Amino acid sequence: MGQSGPEARSTRNTFNIRKAPARHARPCQRTSHAHRRPDRPVARAIALYPDPLLSLIFPAATYPQDVVAAEQWLAATPNPTEADIVAQGWDDSIKGLVHYPTVLQTMSNQIDWTQALGAAL
Repeated sequence: MGQSGPEARSTRNTFNIRKAPARHARPCQRTSHAHRRPDRPVARAIALYPDPLLSLIFPAATYPQDVVAAEQWLAATPNPTEADIVAQGWDDSIKGLVHYPTVLQTMSNQIDWTQALGAAL
């Protein structure tokens, strides 16, 4: 370690290390991804939902057209039987949300948010 003289210089130069070019200091810029993320107030609201309901909302958000179709079907069929629900060709998550008409209506009315959530998943 404490070498000096020509031997010390020769070992330092054997690695041929180059300095990285100097870069101009720029402040860090954050890009907004708001167009891809769900709105924060809505995200905070669903954070209060119980896990079993969230386990229906998240996969259902990946089928936004079915969310709208289920909401319209539920409006036309206000008291469906379980057999009526099962007979529909939707994903099981959509069928499960039929039992939560307020959530289904919210997801249908805020389809942009539903699509953004589905895209994020």
